Amino acid sequence: MSASEFRISLLITHYSLLITHYSLLITHYSLLITHYSLLITHYSLLPILCYYITMQIEVNAESKSYPIVLERGSINNVAQFVPSGKNALIVYDKNVPTTAVNTICEQFPNSKLVKITGGEVTKSIDNYAELLQKCMDAKLTRSDYIIAVGGGTVGDLAGFTAATYMRGIHLIHVPTTILSAVDSSIGGKTGINFGGTKNVVGAFYQPDAVIIDLDVTKTLSERQVSNGLAEALKAGLIYDETLFELFEQDDYLAHIDEIVAQAIYVKKAIVEQDEREADLRQILNFGHTIGHGIEAHFGKYLHGEAIAEGMMYFIKSKELGERVEKITRKMNLPKIKLSPNDIDPIYELIVRDKKANADYINVVEVEKPGHAYICQVKKADINEMLKWGSA
Repeated sequence: MSASEFRISLLITHYSLLITHYSLLITHYSLLITHYSLLITHYSLLPILCYYITMQIEVNAESKSYPIVLERGSINNVAQFVPSGKNALIVYDKNVPTTAVNTICEQFPNSKLVKITGGEVTKSIDNYAELLQKCMDAKLTRSDYIIAVGGGTVGDLAGFTAATYMRGIHLIHVPTTILSAVDSSIGGKTGINFGGTKNVVGAFYQPDAVIIDLDVTKTLSERQVSNGLAEALKAGLIYDETLFELFEQDDYLAHIDEIVAQAIYVKKAIVEQDEREADLRQILNFGHTIGHGIEAHFGKYLHGEAIAEGMMYFIKSKELGERVEKITRKMNLPKIKLSPNDIDPIYELIVRDKKANADYINVVEVEKPGHAYICQVKKADINEMLKWGSA
């Protein structure tokens, strides 16, 4: 082979290797493109599989403005809302995960802790007096804070204590249940039970902040999740059709952050227009007229379960009633059947309710999602409704 032929052969080999090299590069980049396409597909599915929301919502009530922080992991930042040097009394439910309690306590190393049982029995005169004594023992001043960590009953009791101790000290809610996140921690209602009547002693007292970390709710049972979501369903029925429609999706639990956020916006919108329940805010009582009676009489149903049943008495459209029943079955909320023996005791509980006057009770009715109206019903008619519930 001549020298020129040898050089040509080397060049051919060299370019063949180059072609092979670039072919491998093309294959490599094709695989990279496929990889990133899969990543894009994965992350585009995340909102469907687990739709997390982070936001700060400002409530501008007539008496006070305050933030609601909805963010996973926000329990680590409670101290941001308490000025340096202020004392705090942390009131927490025994059912709150220990890790959550410790996370808050680490932010307030000099704080005092009060553990309470939780549940409606907690909201008593005796427990209220005991909590006042704890405030005094901790030497809290008007510039100090009560931090309520737990469900609605903890928030109600701790909130009422904050409203009345020294005629009002600072209050932060850290709700750890879905029910308290979407409802009781927002709007300033505080109170205790007395004489067998729910929330008959209380005050309107807005918090300084509400910190909602839905990661803390991961330990809740399915029943407790549905218990809280029943109040969110109510919010959709009375004020927000799109929120109601979220519950009609098969994967509604994948949108729990969105459901909680929209329920908060409903509560915020109503409270900002009517802080002290003179008019519009009464629509938040949808389902509560009979629901509270059912809850108090039986003692075995959770608040949301009783309210979900109470709503059915005041849905004025057969088609809507069927839609709601389909949702409540999907949520495994119980169908509560009254017996003839239940009617009189439930009726007595209803007519003692603070929404009642001498002859009438203000009730809330819904005919289509997102639209509620308040009307007066004769007490005798409520009795007839209860008979319908036992039929």
